[in-house]
Amino acid sequence: MKYKKGFLIGLCICSWLTLPLLGKRALLKFLPASILVSLLVKLEFIIARKRKWFWFYQTKKFDGLNPIYCGPFLLGSMWFLKLGNGHFVRFMFMNAIMDALYAFPGVVLFRNWRVANLIRMKRPQFLALLLSNAVLLYVFQSLLEKGFNKLRIR
Repeated sequence: MKYKKGFLIGLCICSWLTLPLLGKRALLKFLPASILVSLLVKLEFIIARKRKWFWFYQTKKFDGLNPIYCGPFLLGSMWFLKLGNGHFVRFMFMNAIMDALYAFPGVVLFRNWRVANLIRMKRPQFLALLLSNAVLLYVFQSLLEKGFNKLRIR
């Protein structure tokens, strides 16, 4: 793919265009947990880059990981939390479908477009990593909601 940087920025912008549909209340409710998990994913990507698990398009001024975790991952996390609506099984089912689409056909498309590729990590391992991030997201959100509920009671 000739326009890798444009593709990644477009992916990020398209994700952010769904923000008004999310709603202000859901945004305020799910943003803290989504940011926390996005920072964790950024840390995972730094480790993965050092250990050569996978690579993303990168130049001196542009890192191809930034549009991924600032766009689809951050907004997708908020959407999954909203659509999961406190039901762990539904939340994990939706995440499993999307993560499987990303880990199997998505990785092949990204490799063909020369945007990203798995090097030392196999696709099932990548899927397990994505699903573990989903579990952490749900746990963080549950803990935040319990904390907010305790504050409301007092």
